Amino acid sequence: MNERLIFYADDDCDDRLLFVEAAATIPGKVVLFESGINLLASLQHFIPMPSIIFVDLNMPGKSGFEIVTEIKGCDRLKNIPVVVLSTASDHYNINKVRNCGANFYISKPTSFVKLRLSIEHAVKIDWCKFAPSFDDFYYKPYK
Repeated sequence: MNERLIFYADDDCDDRLLFVEAAATIPGKVVLFESGINLLASLQHFIPMPSIIFVDLNMPGKSGFEIVTEIKGCDRLKNIPVVVLSTASDHYNINKVRNCGANFYISKPTSFVKLRLSIEHAVKIDWCKFAPSFDDFYYKPYK
């Protein structure tokens, strides 16, 4: 696995800390954001650009829907893979964020090991070739 720069936005401090611990097996650096607003502001001037961005769906200020839409609507950012990591697992929200341009959707796992495996799975995807059906877009870590 190549060294990565991973961004993660989540308003929940405990979820951010768990994400960092779970991503520790991936070579590279994780940059955390407590809001989508902070993430989007950093993307305007952060060098180098992240290899992949993970976002929570339900956050105050800017939701995951808005974050994905803004990233995918910007020519400079649109090719960065955006993975939604959320407790929401209903088809409505998954389809909505997919239509916003998200590249992948992971239901927040119920265990640390499953979280680690989910992050590793997303990072290993060949984003240049990945064209998921709904079932491939929505990753269920409990399988």
